[in-house]
Amino acid sequence: MGGQGSGRPPSAETLIRRSQPPPLVPMGSEMFIPNYSGIQPAAKKDSTNPLDASKVVVTDANKQLASTGDATFTGTLTIDQNSDAYGIDIDSEATTKAGLRVYTMGGNCATLSNEAGGADTEYAHLCKHNNSDGSFFFKRDLAAADTAGPVLKIIQDNTGDDQIALNVQQDGTGIGIQCDQNNNARALNIDKDVTNAANSTQCALFYNTSVVNDAGTYAKNENCVEIVNNVTETSGTITDTSITLAVSNTHADATGAVVDVNNDGKGHGIYVHQDGVSDASKYGLYVYSNAAQTNTPLAYVLQDNASSTTAALEVEQDGNVEVLALDQDYTSAAFIDYQGTSAADATKSISSWTNATIAGFVKVEINGTAYWMPYYNAPTS
Repeated sequence: MGGQGSGRPPSAETLIRRSQPPPLVPMGSEMFIPNYSGIQPAAKKDSTNPLDASKVVVTDANKQLASTGDATFTGTLTIDQNSDAYGIDIDSEATTKAGLRVYTMGGNCATLSNEAGGADTEYAHLCKHNNSDGSFFFKRDLAAADTAGPVLKIIQDNTGDDQIALNVQQDGTGIGIQCDQNNNARALNIDKDVTNAANSTQCALFYNTSVVNDAGTYAKNENCVEIVNNVTETSGTITDTSITLAVSNTHADATGAVVDVNNDGKGHGIYVHQDGVSDASKYGLYVYSNAAQTNTPLAYVLQDNASSTTAALEVEQDGNVEVLALDQDYTSAAFIDYQGTSAADATKSISSWTNATIAGFVKVEINGTAYWMPYYNAPTS
């Protein structure tokens, strides 16, 4: 039933039988006559073998022919690959379409699992819908003896390519990238190496840009970069000597600044808010050098605008102690070096006149003992 000329498609068994050589019918102990009965050439509409190398036969649960060639199949297709070869190998010559397209109405579009280390030890879920694991989920649960690389690795290996290796665009209200590091290793490690070429770009660049073009009024009050170093002691004690931010320049011949703060706004350039009570030999601001400095001072304050009317340095002390303590350990050097313009009048910062009257005294301490140092009226000739 369903043969050539009947008007109905042949069954899968018929297609497979046609692909085999004609059976031999025994006539005697030593004689065989080929059986060529069946469909006559006159009734055939297609005498070619339908099961050539370019065709695929798919049957349904009732062993009825589903399709050959370009197939649309309804059901479950299971491939049991027991040899060291590809289970599915798609060689697509398409130029505008995908080699593989998967549609689903829920669950995962695809689940990829490598069970060499055991069930559910290495797997990925692609296109998970409404799941707390996210749309794309990669997981590995193997000890170090069974791993030799990262869970996910992206390599852009062509030196002539100027495109981004990984681009994350977040248009929602959630976090763009979150790293939850739960062991004693670096949470983020950026290693930029430039070999035999100019190194003229940043290792890392952070922008916090606000755009207003609707005549509205908004507030911007968060940090571009915030670093929090915290310890939670619910039971037990942690001796914390960690540094919240460490910046190092290990190139001895470098002449660039280690930290460059460029403030074009109206706020503080650097604001040290010391709320904790400092331990002995700990300071809100500490500048230290053990090198033999011969060219410039260790700390330098420059107010370079000639129209400025404020002090270059001001120290305000609200406590019951001296404002400024000068500790000179070099026995033959002066405490203060006054550098200015000298003149034989009272118009410059230094006067060569010696005739002046005492206007009052200023309390000072010398080696812990209090004294009163006089200050004078303007000198006269």
